[in-house]
Amino acid sequence: MGNKSYFLNQKKEISNNQNFNEINLKDYSSNNNEINNEKIKCKYIIKEHKKWINYIISLKNKNFASCSGDLSIKIFSGLKKDNYKCLINIENAHLNYILYLTQLINENIVSTSSDGSIKFWKINFDKLNYNLLFTLNEHKNDVWKLIQLKNLNLVSCSSDKRIIIWEEKEKKNYEKIKEIKGFNFWIESILEIKTNDNINYLVCGGGDLSIKFFNINNDFNLIFQIDKFYIVHQMCFIQIDNNKICSGGNGNGFISIINFRTFQIEINIKIHLDDIYSISLLKNGKIVTSGKDCKLIIINKNTYKKEYVKNNIHDNYVHGVIEIDSNFLVTCSNDQTIKIWEIEY
Repeated sequence: MGNKSYFLNQKKEISNNQNFNEINLKDYSSNNNEINNEKIKCKYIIKEHKKWINYIISLKNKNFASCSGDLSIKIFSGLKKDNYKCLINIENAHLNYILYLTQLINENIVSTSSDGSIKFWKINFDKLNYNLLFTLNEHKNDVWKLIQLKNLNLVSCSSDKRIIIWEEKEKKNYEKIKEIKGFNFWIESILEIKTNDNINYLVCGGGDLSIKFFNINNDFNLIFQIDKFYIVHQMCFIQIDNNKICSGGNGNGFISIINFRTFQIEINIKIHLDDIYSISLLKNGKIVTSGKDCKLIIINKNTYKKEYVKNNIHDNYVHGVIEIDSNFLVTCSNDQTIKIWEIEY
């Protein structure tokens, strides 16, 4: 049994009975040869941004959007496989680096920034224009991520050591209804875990080298935490089935499979040579990862073995990888490029 700690000024005592270093480790990184690399082909390179690209998201109709350190948000058409045209370009969208994008159920796009702001954008694809709807300025530092919960509330996390829960009001704006604070370091990643029995959790990770589980249905009470973990990077939490989540980050190339029913780490698998910056679940059930070692790796969700490996996919860190079609992936990088990849499964 690990050390006991008190958190968020609660009287409840939290027992930490696991940490990352104690769990069975599997090293699948030793085989550095490319696997099925001939089945992963770069089809198109986009050079629209002037600085590093922090994130990309898939939109409807095979469109996708990117955000960058050049303060712009760009929306691209993916309908023509040989011409990924920039449809909409939002220059100077924030006062500082844009860190994250997400699309809400109402199809508005939300961007977050190092300037502490959260902005809501209405995109008109027919007229190819946009409107800034409103801005939230409650955070005081980098807003790393924002998600929309099943109940339609929003949750944001920040370097100001707070998680904020937002509720939509009649004027189509959002109001802070709760905040979780008391963290000692920044919070970089959050994920809503959805279960069949309607008990949903919020899991978060960041600079304090732990992951924490909150019960959304019970006023976001902290119910468990795993210590001596690694920094879970911004795009490195995904739910892979009704029992497990997968995480990655500043953990020397490891991904961790965590059972959220038992709050136990089942296995840690080393697949990359360095930090992992992005993990996504593909429609075919496979897991795709990318990171600091500039590799694109696709693994089997059941065996966790590598099935596809492509080395040197960019000239610098790979920040994100998404799926825009059943056999097309998009990656973005510190090298200021976006690349389209066709995969033969």
